[in-house]
Amino acid sequence: MTPLQLKHFRRSLHMSASVFAELTGAASGRTVRRWEAGENDVPRAVVNICRLLGWLDNEVRTSAINHVLLAARVHYVEL
Repeated sequence: MTPLQLKHFRRSLHMSASVFAELTGAASGRTVRRWEAGENDVPRAVVNICRLLGWLDNEVRTSAINHVLLAARVHYVEL
């Protein structure tokens, strides 16, 4: 996954870099922005998370994301 593909995927979820960081276990939104800028490689685990989410239909994807983020107390609602 290229940095630009990651950025497009995150934006397609209408998700901030900070919320995406919570979802993927990244240290912060700044880490996500560094991946998207190509400053650091996108970790393989993050690529796999994106692939899995991409295979799900919208309703299931939103439910799965909310379930994962519930533990982090971050609320996500797809627009």
